[in-house]
Amino acid sequence: MIGPTGRRFSSVWPIWAWIMVAFGLIVTGVGVVGGVFPRSLILDLISFWPGLILVMLVAAALYPFHRGQWSRLAAVVPLLVLSWLGSTIALHLAEWSVLPSAAADFDGPAITGIDEASMMAVTGGELMVVFSDSSSLYEVQTIRKGGSTPAPRSLERVDGARAQVTIKEREPDTWFLARGWRVRLSAGVSWSVDLEAGEMEADLSGGRITSLRLAGAGDVLLPEPLAEVEVIVDGRFALDLPAGVAMRVSGSEVTVPADWTGGDGEWASPGTGDGYVVTVTSGAILLVRDA
Repeated sequence: MIGPTGRRFSSVWPIWAWIMVAFGLIVTGVGVVGGVFPRSLILDLISFWPGLILVMLVAAALYPFHRGQWSRLAAVVPLLVLSWLGSTIALHLAEWSVLPSAAADFDGPAITGIDEASMMAVTGGELMVVFSDSSSLYEVQTIRKGGSTPAPRSLERVDGARAQVTIKEREPDTWFLARGWRVRLSAGVSWSVDLEAGEMEADLSGGRITSLRLAGAGDVLLPEPLAEVEVIVDGRFALDLPAGVAMRVSGSEVTVPADWTGGDGEWASPGTGDGYVVTVTSGAILLVRDA
């Protein structure tokens, strides 16, 4: 079949391949505009411009073999473009540390010589907190999903064996708005933790905490305490308590497991020994679950 321009289409493969490229670009653009992807994905795509040069070189090398005819061989170029797009998005979602989107991530100082630390993290977005075996006191990463949370910044002070860390939002910018942050704390240090976020998910089971304040909303998995730990809850939270750990809760809007004792704003778990003393502030709601 001869097209209007005189070019022969001996295969539909190139046509479908370019349609897939167009569809991929449209979906990516809609994802950025619609908040599925953060805007920093655009920076990552731009940083991979050498991949497009490779595509152009391949196109130039293959042109003599399909000159004047859209054969299956002509589909190689759009498929390479599609691979470039897909691989860049995959590396972005994998949070590869060398990409421009990782420019807002940072680590704290080494834990050498530090025994105790306190941390305050405040954000209106999503906050994920875990403990790790990292040699850094803490690590902060942006969650590579679309959102309106500015990039984090930290203020830290190390005084001998004790450190103080405050993590808050930077001034909003164009490129580094995301769903929220992911914070990793070193398990080699005892922590006093103060967390405030619009949506929170904290797995503290791998660490040691001396005090805990929670504000906002979310789910928190508690560790086994080494001594009595004071907890203040200001918001809507669910606490997962390890089996056999003692906990006393005071507050008006509290739901506890069936085997707890008490009532009229005071509850106690069947666990014994050092445990948690939880104060639920006025207007806050707490659900305690067995981990």
